Amino acid sequence: MESSQYPQTVFSNELIHKVGHIGEVLGEFLDDQTSRIQAEMLTRFPGINAQSLDQILNAFITLEGTKRPLKKSEIQLKGISPEALNFSLDQLEKARILRYVDGLYELAHDTLALSLSEKRSAEEVVFLEVIKMVKDRHHLYETTNTLLNASELQLIKNFDQRLRSENSLQPEEWKYVAKSKAAVQRRRLILIATTLAIFAVLAAFSIYSFQQRRIAQDRQAEALQAQAAAEENLRLFETEQSQKALAQYNSHLAQGKVLMTQSQYDLAIQEFETALAFKEDGEEALELKAECEELSGVRSRFEQLIQQGDNFYSQGDQFLANALDRYRSARQLGFNNTLADSKITAVSGKLEAAFDKFVRDGDTFFKVGGYDYALQNYQEALRIKPGDQSIREKIAACREQLN
Repeated sequence: MESSQYPQTVFSNELIHKVGHIGEVLGEFLDDQTSRIQAEMLTRFPGINAQSLDQILNAFITLEGTKRPLKKSEIQLKGISPEALNFSLDQLEKARILRYVDGLYELAHDTLALSLSEKRSAEEVVFLEVIKMVKDRHHLYETTNTLLNASELQLIKNFDQRLRSENSLQPEEWKYVAKSKAAVQRRRLILIATTLAIFAVLAAFSIYSFQQRRIAQDRQAEALQAQAAAEENLRLFETEQSQKALAQYNSHLAQGKVLMTQSQYDLAIQEFETALAFKEDGEEALELKAECEELSGVRSRFEQLIQQGDNFYSQGDQFLANALDRYRSARQLGFNNTLADSKITAVSGKLEAAFDKFVRDGDTFFKVGGYDYALQNYQEALRIKPGDQSIREKIAACREQLN
């Protein structure tokens, strides 16, 4: 009588090669079991999300694709009732996908975690990176006393609803985010107040300088001291503007990256273009913009340049040269020459009037001793007509006075 009803199985290289790598075997096993469990969940709980089981499994994986043990109370996902969660955990444990040890659920094998992490969407990866960023920055806060900046807060805002519904952050981490928001808002208010104060000081100084010319020689020293103070305030103002421009660059750069992960290349190009308006030599924005342009095509590029030109056109005379540059770039694409030519004609006519205005304003400031403002207006005029020799002479006269 034979000792067994089954033939003896001998593991050989040929058999192992036929069965496949353990990762592939576990991947097929995972697909089969999750499909079965998800189908049962849809039957038992009508109206539940078709990706609910994927959401539950993703909770057990770190951003790096390793296992993440969790208590049942730590698993709170939007749209999944406690009954549905209990059923799915029970089925996953019976299928040997999860195991329950010492009050914690975790994936039964590291290879399962890797297989699940490879199925994540780009948006899911960005979402997890946002969570990790907040947790890491909060962990270092007591040591570095560094809060989140405006661009990082914008990334968090994009996922705010999901972060709250899935309880992705702890209460103290939300307090850290709120504290960062308050700090950014305070800096903005201080910048606005400082800007208004500087404009008020400069306006008062212009009037004061005009009147001081009628006063005796012994008051000239006092006027020179006031001018020095105004110049220092202007320097501080320019520094603040430079920092604000950098913050705007980072904010639009981050938003463009998010749009790229969503395959919205046209909108991403607009964000990178806007970022470059604040920092023309931004290497990362230039590289990402070029990548998006290759993906979006000529038509999207043309429409984007026209829109950028319109935006600059609407912001006033100071940005007309930027608008003309965008319209000319659109014209070079050869997509819709009629529209591009009409835009170029319109902005060219307005540039002539803007040129005259910058020259008049520069002359006015020069007469009252506001040489910094006169220089700024003459430089704007020179941007419109680079070959105008008379403007170059006025600029030289301003610099001579400043020196």
